[in-house]
Amino acid sequence: MSKIIKALLLISKIENDQFTNISPCNLNHILKDRIENLSELYPSEIRFESNEDVVLLMDAHLAEVLCDNLLSNAIKYSLPNTPIVIILEKDSLSVRNKGMRAILKPDQLFQRFYKESDEVKSTGLGLAIVKKICDLYGFQPSYKYANNEHHFTVFCSIAQFFSCF
Repeated sequence: MSKIIKALLLISKIENDQFTNISPCNLNHILKDRIENLSELYPSEIRFESNEDVVLLMDAHLAEVLCDNLLSNAIKYSLPNTPIVIILEKDSLSVRNKGMRAILKPDQLFQRFYKESDEVKSTGLGLAIVKKICDLYGFQPSYKYANNEHHFTVFCSIAQFFSCF
């Protein structure tokens, strides 16, 4: 219950523009840190691919929440003993995990409390939070299923970048 309350409070704060501490956030560093923390809990490989540093202007806490929610979603719904692949490019962040089948209702995927099943412990709020963060910064979240993989991608326009090295 406390997880649900915290998640709803975060959504409310995002909707009410209470995250105004905008600074350059290096997504490479955030993702590497998050992967290191999660790899202790997730027995399979988490692979990170990036050719350049990607720095966005956004609230650092929300950048961490965005990455955490995408990664934890992939971990929860990945097939056992299969790698999770994170690809960070100049204009997108993609998290891929193996799955048996596509999401049944992809149009509802980023809505509050949407869950495909009750098999996995989930509040149904993680991807809703991802969507709210994306809305706040003008990012575009998407989902597709290809080659037995779930692909969650967040697209950013070049105008949202602080710098790319």
